[in-house]
Amino acid sequence: MKNFKLKILLFPTVFFTCMVSYAQSNIVQDTISGFYLTKSYEGYTGSNYESLVLEERPIIHISYIEKVDRGFDSNTRTVVILKLNKEGAQKLKTTTTNHIGEPMVLVFETKIITAPFISGTIDSGYLEISGDFSVQEATSIVNWIKKKTKAFKN
Repeated sequence: MKNFKLKILLFPTVFFTCMVSYAQSNIVQDTISGFYLTKSYEGYTGSNYESLVLEERPIIHISYIEKVDRGFDSNTRTVVILKLNKEGAQKLKTTTTNHIGEPMVLVFETKIITAPFISGTIDSGYLEISGDFSVQEATSIVNWIKKKTKAFKN
């Protein structure tokens, strides 16, 4: 089990801070990366991922990511900025409107990155992930997403 602190800002209005823990055994090897809703989250407190039961498919697949970049937030912390395409932005808006109070789980390959509770509608199509990671780590995340989506024009 690996633990680290991650903050996620679901741009522009929703901000979450949670302790992130993940165990690869919670997700099968062929998991598709993206944002998932849960079938069940009974007992979930923000860090005990073992209590989450994910839907079989992501509600927002990483193929909806139109652009990804590394940047810095107002406190000069390194962030990863995601811009969703029109379809992804609409799915994000619908999902966050209809599932307020439920967790939305961000999965990359076989790892749960974070699972913040949805506290309001996100209609901008932008997501900003921030945490205690270095410029190199953020760059690795950006490069990984670009490689996986193969839809980016640099």
